[in-house]
Amino acid sequence: MWRPSEIVVQVDTVIDNADDEFRWLESLDAETVAAWVQDRNRETLAAVAIGDTFTGRTSEIRQVLDAGDRIPYPGWRGDGHYYNFWTDASHPRGLWRRTTLDQYRRREPEWDVLLDVDALAAEEGENWVWGGVTVLRAGYQRCLISLSRGGADAVVVREFDLDRRGFVADGFTLPEAKSSVCWIDADPIYVGTDFGAGSLTTSGYPRIVKRWRRGTPLSEAETVYECRADDLSVRATHDPTAGFARDFVVRSLDFFRRESYLRTIAGELIRIPVPDDAAWDVHREWLLIRLRSPLTIDGATYPAGALLVTRFDAYLAGERDLTILFQPDAPTALYDYAGTRNHLILILLSDVKTRLEVLTPDGDRWRRAPLPGVAEYDHSTIVATDPDNGDAYLLVSEGFLQPASLSLGQIGGAVETLKREPSFFDTEGMTVRQFFAASADGTRVPYFVVGDPAHPGRRCSPGTADTNPDALIRRRHRPLLAGLRRHVRGGQHPGRRRVRPRMAPGRAAGESAAGV
Repeated sequence: MWRPSEIVVQVDTVIDNADDEFRWLESLDAETVAAWVQDRNRETLAAVAIGDTFTGRTSEIRQVLDAGDRIPYPGWRGDGHYYNFWTDASHPRGLWRRTTLDQYRRREPEWDVLLDVDALAAEEGENWVWGGVTVLRAGYQRCLISLSRGGADAVVVREFDLDRRGFVADGFTLPEAKSSVCWIDADPIYVGTDFGAGSLTTSGYPRIVKRWRRGTPLSEAETVYECRADDLSVRATHDPTAGFARDFVVRSLDFFRRESYLRTIAGELIRIPVPDDAAWDVHREWLLIRLRSPLTIDGATYPAGALLVTRFDAYLAGERDLTILFQPDAPTALYDYAGTRNHLILILLSDVKTRLEVLTPDGDRWRRAPLPGVAEYDHSTIVATDPDNGDAYLLVSEGFLQPASLSLGQIGGAVETLKREPSFFDTEGMTVRQFFAASADGTRVPYFVVGDPAHPGRRCSPGTADTNPDALIRRRHRPLLAGLRRHVRGGQHPGRRRVRPRMAPGRAAGESAAGV
């Protein structure tokens, strides 16, 4: 057992990669690497996968992860439906499905299954794994579904008809590759894929992005941009927001730096003058810039970690009227943000505690107000917004002693709890307390103690019986970091993907990196 006084904060030394004898394992596609991993897996299984305790614990954890009463976290696409990608023991590959709000409110909603990946894999004799979907926002009738073989990075892309619940026989189709696709409208799409010799970067991602029109061969697609072979990749996106439709080209130099361009109707590329290492989004008339390093413009210096906003058209015209929406301090950082039609929601972490704020443009300033319904020690975040249609949002909250809940809110209006997972351990007498450890350089490091304060010698998380799968998950993935969320019967499950309601270019035209 551990006690608060026993916590030690240690700074690791930097390892020189030149002396790394295992660096050859970075060749992920090499057969020798796969064989080495399989050998280590066999050694591990032989050492730990023995006895009734392991077998029982494995079975119980699987029951928890496949529990039918966990929250079916939804995503919005602008058509009023609640989309969900669901896996359980009966559907290990997953169901892509949707329902209405009225149905979602029910304990057991009636789901409209759009695609059964297990059935598709059996029918086609393929080891299909869901790789995500891009829905055409005009009409919400067509989408581009990505499927990988065995979970590989490379995917097959196939056009799907949401009304007919089937693939389009003569629709857009791409063979297996590390592709990127984005709808422009019903006929043309942007595509980056393996076009043949020299079309990929040394990292194996698209080096060329093209504009491909329906009914024409891929070989006749119009080239939009070519990056260098030693770049990471290039992609193009279209934001169809009414009144603010724009096209973008993003050249990724590496994982942290990129050059970004606005593509005009005439095909001209205009550089968006933001730092190469900054993240940026557009939201209607606004350009948001999230800094990774300090930025000095016209004598004003903005710190790393700040979130800036300015009017997109004016900024491209040369104006530099930047407003700071968030500026970090010692305990507070920006975790994420999400846009509704008329507002911006900031998700902040202050000493690892969540704080959500609503920002509203008001002339030449932005008004700021707290988002209601967020408890002090709960981790809360926004899982969906619908900026095309209004100011609604979906909020998920959970705490050390509180099971996850999903709420539907309207900025300036009521908040309705849609789903709540049950509690599976007794929290009576339990409290959540926050303390701080001091590192060698004086940095205050926050941590939490969860348990009965009258019994300081017991474990800090409740329900830690050795055969309790909830306790195993909680003990191995103790929810001390905001990035670990998804309440699974009293514990955290860091493996579930968090749906991030981002704005263009990352989610242009209904793009999604995953399944809802």
